[in-house]
Amino acid sequence: MASLTATIATKVYTRLTKSADLEAPASTINLQINSNLSSGTGAAQADQQWSDTRTLAASANEELDLYGVLTNQLGDTISFQKIRTIIIEADSANTSAIEIGGAASNAFEGWISAGGKISIRPSGYLLLSANDASGYAVTSTTDKLKIANLSATDSASYNIILIGVNA
Repeated sequence: MASLTATIATKVYTRLTKSADLEAPASTINLQINSNLSSGTGAAQADQQWSDTRTLAASANEELDLYGVLTNQLGDTISFQKIRTIIIEADSANTSAIEIGGAASNAFEGWISAGGKISIRPSGYLLLSANDASGYAVTSTTDKLKIANLSATDSASYNIILIGVNA
């Protein structure tokens, strides 16, 4: 049986300054968020991951089946019950956004309102994390994650990482 541990870290550091006569007023944001997952199926735990770099032809889309179809890098078929972390990064060479969400049927929507979609611009990314006991639920009837290329003329590539609890 495989064992999984994960650390997802996000750091934001900004410094906004303005010229003034005697001193330079400034505002600084220094925020780091860490999410650590141990091996298992409870809160703050995961036991499976899946990742890939994918390319969609112009105007193409795909629906990733998160329950019983994806095969991980170790050759195991995954039936996610809960997704703890979703990371999707649009390639910097893309000429248009990719759109996430909105599968025609059996849509995986626990992370967005029904029928909702999110566009990720070139070089942009989406990171969602739900480490509570519920996570983002997946079932055999709510398991399709749609990814669409919004460019009518050029292909688009993206990286995707899913971390969660296997059935």
